[in-house]
Amino acid sequence: MQDYGRWRRLPGLQDSADSADHRDTVERVLSANSDNSTRSLKRREVEKRRELIYQLHLKGWTQAEISESLKVAQSTVSDAIASVRDGNSWVTRASREKHSRLLQEIYDRTMLVIRESWRMFHDSKNADEPELRINLLGRVIGALNVLRPFVPDLEAVQLQQTVEQLLTRQKEIDEEQRLKQRVVHPLPSS
Repeated sequence: MQDYGRWRRLPGLQDSADSADHRDTVERVLSANSDNSTRSLKRREVEKRRELIYQLHLKGWTQAEISESLKVAQSTVSDAIASVRDGNSWVTRASREKHSRLLQEIYDRTMLVIRESWRMFHDSKNADEPELRINLLGRVIGALNVLRPFVPDLEAVQLQQTVEQLLTRQKEIDEEQRLKQRVVHPLPSS
């Protein structure tokens, strides 16, 4: 087994029941990268590496630490984080970029908590620990409550669509008026 730098020292990973899965993924990524060629990675491995990079980012690792641990360029880490963010985007591009990124990160972190909590809840090792299972259900409920204020209600979505349609129609009307003003009408002949 390879040395993963600070892998074992991070509390979020050493206590996590899925750290073995992360180690397996890291090992596959490192073995595929042994010739320092990303071309040797298959599409699925590239996608797994991107997801791993993003999960490590969500768990508080810096880009430099991720780069060092996975033995990839820091630009690869940065590109992977951006790629996963854009692929999971649930906020329209019309929103301000900073606000959008913040909301996306809150959403991604919350979904990570939900996924890991459910995985641990259903893990057969925890079947005989009702207190732990109740705690995990509490985490899921708490995470869902974190997302509640960010989910627009149906009326707000419909109102936004109506406003967008009205703005589009207003642009069309403005363009028609502009074109009408450009047309030169002939003078009446006497």
